[in-house]
Amino acid sequence: MDWESSFYDLSVTAARQLGLVTRAQAERAGVGAAGLDRFQETGMLWELDWSVYQLASSPTDPTSAYAYAAWLAVEPDRFAWERPVEAHRGAVLSHESAARLFGLGPVSVAGVDITAPESLQAPRAVRIHHTPLAAHEATIQGGVPVTAPQRTLVDLVRSGTSHDEVAAVLDGALRRDLVDLAALHTELVPLANRCGFPAEGPLFAEHFRADRVAARSELSPRNVRALAELRAPARVTRVTALLRRLGEGDDAADLAAISADPELVRAIAAEIVGRSGADA
Repeated sequence: MDWESSFYDLSVTAARQLGLVTRAQAERAGVGAAGLDRFQETGMLWELDWSVYQLASSPTDPTSAYAYAAWLAVEPDRFAWERPVEAHRGAVLSHESAARLFGLGPVSVAGVDITAPESLQAPRAVRIHHTPLAAHEATIQGGVPVTAPQRTLVDLVRSGTSHDEVAAVLDGALRRDLVDLAALHTELVPLANRCGFPAEGPLFAEHFRADRVAARSELSPRNVRALAELRAPARVTRVTALLRRLGEGDDAADLAAISADPELVRAIAAEIVGRSGADA
């Protein structure tokens, strides 16, 4: 066998997959078991898990490589470029695996979680969740298809993950503005009774420690407003009414224009309450 040519073919294939290749893909590329064994013996590649190999020259970090290996392993015969281009239409890393990939947590559950719209064969230590995703619920992180942070948090709550761990994931996501707190609250409310947490705004914020981010300066404007609405909706209502009254004055043409948009006035009031600390 021409080992140099064989390794070149394998490298070309792996280069399109973060430097990784499955045993089945290697066979499709013309490299059988004997070739893989030889390349392992010479240190040119190593087996990560699930019959997935990483080339020694691959720059992919261990966290992304292990996650990508699991993603490849659930459909070992299909190359990455043969899978759906839109992440949500195929298999994606999810739950605790998604949180780890985003660097959110810590999360303590071992193994790998993958969500897919169709049934797949689960390799060892991989859990498959068969459910469709909307386009906004999936993204790419570190080259790996993964559930978006907001969907990840919903999945963690739904699957019974410790609420302390969910709170830690939420804290990291809020600091990096990876989630919309208002939309997340809306999504989680229907799960409150089943999953054992309060749905009411102030209690919800306290339960998941959304109100304990070190400083308002660490929150995006949208989440400053959302936290104010959760913790102090009555104050937001009072400030909203005050802004509307100010807009009714003869010398307040600019405020009058703003007050014509009720949602905008409410948003301004929420940010005032949030930034002033009046929701504390």
